[in-house]
Amino acid sequence: MTTINQLSAADTLNGGDLVAVYKQNQGDARKSSLTNLAAFVNAQIPSSEPVTQYAVPTTTAFQIAVAQDNTWLLMKPTGTFATGTITLKAAPEDKSEITITSIRAVGALTITAASSTIIGAPSDIEINGFLKFKYDLGDNTWYRVG
Repeated sequence: MTTINQLSAADTLNGGDLVAVYKQNQGDARKSSLTNLAAFVNAQIPSSEPVTQYAVPTTTAFQIAVAQDNTWLLMKPTGTFATGTITLKAAPEDKSEITITSIRAVGALTITAASSTIIGAPSDIEINGFLKFKYDLGDNTWYRVG
């Protein structure tokens, strides 16, 4: 039986080239393409692209909950409202980021987070204003970074 060190080297790789894979649950060696290997590796890497969450508040004293890590909350209030509350995601992943954009002003904006501290939360948001927060798991705190 040939060992891997006795095989010829490949100078270039193509998606259809095959690699050896040991299937633990089958107890034997199999083959798979580099295309399949690349798809598997890419599926294991979390996306750094933020998820867009749209919110269209229609009354003052609105409440919005941010549902996912790495979210861009795009608020399109139907008017300029006196008050509103945004609740950041509970138990976020370390280094999660939340960006909040509003096309209209909110006079008294409250930003909360379940069992987390928030540093730098503003008291309002201006027309076309934005806020950005980043979460640090080490001290369970959301920090305003923009």
